[in-house]
Amino acid sequence: MDPTSLPTDNLYKFIALAGLGVAGFCVWFWWAKVHEHNREADEYVRRGSRLIRQQRQMRKRLSLPPGAAGQDDNALARRDELQIDIAELKADKTRLTGNVPKVEGLGKALVLGAFVSLLVSLGAFITWYEKLQQHLDASVVHGLREQKAKADLAELELKRAKAKP
Repeated sequence: MDPTSLPTDNLYKFIALAGLGVAGFCVWFWWAKVHEHNREADEYVRRGSRLIRQQRQMRKRLSLPPGAAGQDDNALARRDELQIDIAELKADKTRLTGNVPKVEGLGKALVLGAFVSLLVSLGAFITWYEKLQQHLDASVVHGLREQKAKADLAELELKRAKAKP
């Protein structure tokens, strides 16, 4: 049997393997969404740290008297840009905190989906084994016993033939 081909010889095996596939997809998709959210949260923290450093530096520059060393003529324009960046960061925070319940809800739904898929898969495997595989195994065993009996009979006939003068 080719392991890459789908088991189309009976429906139970197909449902069982499809259930395993759906469960695997649910787990993978949940992991991918959590990973994406964590990556965005890490990026938010990095941007926030960078903006806090820039804001401290800006406050130092603006506190210097005019004409002092380190005083920047464009400091006010940079301060306005920094305030825009901070506003964008706050919007990102709102978006990220709003996504937490969505990610949690998606996680619960996907875990439930994976669990149900595994139950369906288990039921299909059990049904496949009880309705089909046991009978196939019994017919194979019967066929092997029949072949052994024929071989034993042929061996006895051969011994009788040799024993006759």
